[in-house]
Order: sequence, then C-alpha cells, then structure tokens
Amino acid sequence: MWRLRLVYWGGAAAVAVLTAGYARLAREAEATYRAGLELDPGVGWLLPAVTLPLIGWLVARLAPAAAGSGAPQAMAALVVADERARARLLAPRVVAAKIGLGAAALAGGAAAGIFAPSVQIGAATMQAVGRHAGLAGRRAERGLVLAGAAAGIAASFGAPLAGIVFAMEEMARSFEERANALLLTAVVLAGLVTVAMGWDATRGMPQLPDPVGTLWLAVPALGVGGGILGGLVALVLVSALQGLEGIPPRRRLAVATVCGLVVGTAALATGGEAVGTGLTEIEQLLAGGEAAPLLALWKLLAATATALSGVPGGLIGPGLAVGGALGHGLAPLLPAVPPPLLVVVGMGGFVAGLLQSPLTVLVIVLEVADHHALVPPLMTTVFLAYGASRLVCDRPLYRALARGLAHQGRA
Repeated sequence: MWRLRLVYWGGAAAVAVLTAGYARLAREAEATYRAGLELDPGVGWLLPAVTLPLIGWLVARLAPAAAGSGAPQAMAALVVADERARARLLAPRVVAAKIGLGAAALAGGAAAGIFAPSVQIGAATMQAVGRHAGLAGRRAERGLVLAGAAAGIAASFGAPLAGIVFAMEEMARSFEERANALLLTAVVLAGLVTVAMGWDATRGMPQLPDPVGTLWLAVPALGVGGGILGGLVALVLVSALQGLEGIPPRRRLAVATVCGLVVGTAALATGGEAVGTGLTEIEQLLAGGEAAPLLALWKLLAATATALSGVPGGLIGPGLAVGGALGHGLAPLLPAVPPPLLVVVGMGGFVAGLLQSPLTVLVIVLEVADHHALVPPLMTTVFLAYGASRLVCDRPLYRALARGLAHQGRA
C-alpha cells in the first residue's frame, strides 16, 4: 500500500512540474508571436500559414496522439482494450510532442489553450511512473490514468478542486473511481506543488466588484445564447475532425495551410488578441479593459482553425476568452452592471455549451473569477447553457472525440 501511495504522490509531483513548465513555456511562446506581429504585421499574418501545417505534419509523423486538445485521448485510454493502442495514446513521446510542439505552435500564432493538453500530459506521466514502479494490471492502469488526468488539470490551474470535479464529471464512470482517496490526494498534491513552484493560472486576475441585481438580466441571454453557440461549435468540431480522419497527407497539409491563413487574419484584425492561450484576454477583460472589435468572432475562428490544423492545443482557454468577449459585448445594453461581471457569466455560458460539463465549467470559472458571490447567477447560466447546447448537439465534445479514438483503438 505504501508503494502505491508513493507512486501516486511521486507521479502527482512529476505531473505538477511538467505542467507548470509547459504553462510557462506556452505563455512565453504566445508573447513571442505577439511581439513579432507588432514588429512586422505582414510576417505575423503569414507565419501561421507556414508553422501550423509544418507542426501538424511533424505531429502526424512523430506522435499522432499529440494532436488536438488531449482530454479525449486520456478519456479514450480508460476504455480502449488493446494495450498497444493505449500505449500510443499516452506514450512518453506524446508528452514531449504535446509540450514542445504545442509551445512551437503558439510561437507560430496558434490559438490554443493549455488546460486540456495538461490532462493528457498528466495521464501519460502518471502511467509512466506506475509502469516503472512495476504496477501492472488493467485496474491499476485505469486508476493511474484517471488520477494523472485530474492532477494535470488541477496543476494547470493551480487549483485542486477543478481537477477533482473534472475527474468526477468527465473521466470516472464508477463511484469507486470517484471516491478513490489516492486519486483525491494526488490531485491536491499536484495543485499544491504547482502553486509552490509559482504557477497559478488565476494569479494576477483582478478583484471583481460585488454582483448587482441587474446582472440577472444577462443570465438568460448568455446562458441560452452562449449554450447554443457552444453546442454549434462542438457539433462543427466533432464533424470536421472526424471527417479529416484518413484524408491524404497532401490534402491535410492544404487544410492546415488554409487554417493558418484564417488564424493569421484573425491575429492581424485584433492586434494579436485572437491568438494565444486566452489567459491574456481574460485578464484584460476582467480588469475592465476594452476588447478588440468583434473579438469573440475572431477568437472563435482562430481557435476552431487551430483545432482543425492538427497541432497540439486545447479549447478551454480560448473558449473562456470567447465567452468573456460575448459577455463584454452586452455591457452597452446593461450600463448598471460592471462589465467584468458580464465577462464572468459569459465565460461560463459559452464553455458550458461547448463542453456540456456544467459542474467542471462552474468550478473553473469560479477559480478564475475568485468571487463566490457570483455562484447563483453563474450556476444558473451554466445549467441553462448545458440544456440549450443539448438541443443542438447531443454529443458532448470530449466524449464524442474520445469515442472516435476508442473505436480506432479497437480497430
């Protein structure tokens, strides 16, 4: 039992170190691209059309399972029966590609988040630690993957609660897995180690004003509207990503080049705000700053194009920025409501519609906002968004993508 504990605790610490390093590298890469865009807008516009196809090609050649967000790969690893297929989804080279090529994509102008990739990084790292410690058996492997995935998202936020809720809502299928004490301690340890290392995704977020009664006027619009938009985006992504499977490499490169041009155009139109992890825009909007014109549209286009290009990167961070920009857009209609409060509610509405994981989104947005007085309107918004999203998309995004990956693994 002590060996098992040491594996979980040691694995959680390793996940925290890797995730904190990846997060910092990603922010530096994002800043590098934006500085280059300022220096030479023409080169900044063309750069994604070169880098995204190149990185997508490298991923396809070196570590195909590193493409995309990472959460579906970890979820698929829990259900795939074939051992070799599971190994491909969570191989050490996948972690290296996720971190190295993911940061390279951001330096080249991608609009990609760090949170969902940390799920795959965490699952693969914890599984590798367990394998080297001699833990064998399907049940032991499932526990390690589940704990690693939850520790990854906890470490990426510096917030253990987000990892625990993500594990319960998205990853775990049985009560036994959800109530696993080792999993809970590993997640908490990962979050604490990450904070001790100085990484906290919510650090630097401004203090928000207290909610006002008129904020409730925005809840139906941002809940239902954000949910429907998020559901439509999820439907498009699932259909498009599944449709791109198996197409010839040259055609895939052509698609990635077009996606790069879309990303470059979005970056040029917004002065760089449409690209990156999304954290910079969230900080700016929560501080009461202004957004670029049509930021929600451009950020959505850039994030969708990045996802279709085949480079490593997630959707949660960009999705939060899209939702925040949608909420900010309501500010002229509700002058009595402080704009940052609309930003928070907008983040919850869109991402809950995109992921159809209302509890996880509620905790993530509360971690970002750090204002628990917002719980009632935010909770109402995310559950409205979840219901509205289900009207247009009956397949939660990550689970639908994981099902496709699992089917490929069985084949």
